[in-house]
This record gives sequence, C-alpha cells and structure tokens, in this order.
Amino acid sequence: LENEVREIIDFHLELHRNRVRPALNRSDVRFFDSFYQGIEKVDDFDRNRLKIVLSLSIDGFVPKRLTRREVWPIYLRVDNLPKAVADNYYNSILCGVYFSFSKPSSKMLEALFSRLESEIRSLRIEPLMIEVDGVNWVLNVEIQRGIADMGAQKALFGLPHWESPQGC
Repeated sequence: LENEVREIIDFHLELHRNRVRPALNRSDVRFFDSFYQGIEKVDDFDRNRLKIVLSLSIDGFVPKRLTRREVWPIYLRVDNLPKAVADNYYNSILCGVYFSFSKPSSKMLEALFSRLESEIRSLRIEPLMIEVDGVNWVLNVEIQRGIADMGAQKALFGLPHWESPQGC
C-alpha cells in the first residue's frame, strides 16, 4: 500500500505544482480537468492530506449452468493510480454481491449499498493514515464515479425509458 500511495503522492504533486495535464491523453482519467477538480486542493496537499478517488461499478450477469440465478457484483477501483496499474484486475475491490433468482429490487440494492455507504461515512469521520518516507499522510476516500451498463441502470434507476418523450 505504501508504494501505491507514494505513486499517488508523486502524481498529485506533479499536478499541483506543474499543472501537467496532457490534453492529448484521453485514455487516462487522471488528466481530465474534472479529475483535478475532484482531488484535494493544493493547501490540503501541503498539509499532507490526500484524496483517494474511487469508481464504483455494478453489472449483473447470469452464470453459466445456473440460468435461473443472477449475480450482481459491486466493484470499487482506485482511480488515482497510473493507468497501467489502475486498469489491472488486482485494482478491483469486490465490495458486495447480490445473488438471487431475479434482478435486484430497489430495496435490495439499497441494502447492498448501505454497508458501503456506512464504510465510506466512517472513513470520512476517521480517515486512514499512512506513513510514506517518514511523513504521515491522511487519506480521505471518496467515490466520485459510478459505472453501470444499461441493464444495471434499468435495475438501479428504472432507465432507460425507451417509450418516453426523451427516450432514444
């Protein structure tokens, strides 16, 4: 964990000091203006406070040979890491799974997400601390993006409404 946090610190230092954000690299979310606006402010960074940015993704599927069941995993991913590391499978954190005979209802999803919401809230109250190169850093964790395919959006939000006036 210390090496990964060191990489995040080095990159955030580069962003804050040099404002290096190559406009041509559209494959790395860390170079988007919205990413920079979502990380800690310069004065927080100078006080050794670091914001760890997470993406949440959900996508249900029907397992082979268990066609009457559905599995809906919820994954977290650390976005601050270099693209090659962030995109690697070991950067995916399985934080919940819904296993059922049907698509999850809004009540079931609420129950599934409530534990994660509770954990994030407790991390906001009592942030993680880690020592990197003799310096204590306070890590604030925040989910900034949600990723869901159309099937998951329909289960989560009742979207899309193809037949509505704003439908495709």
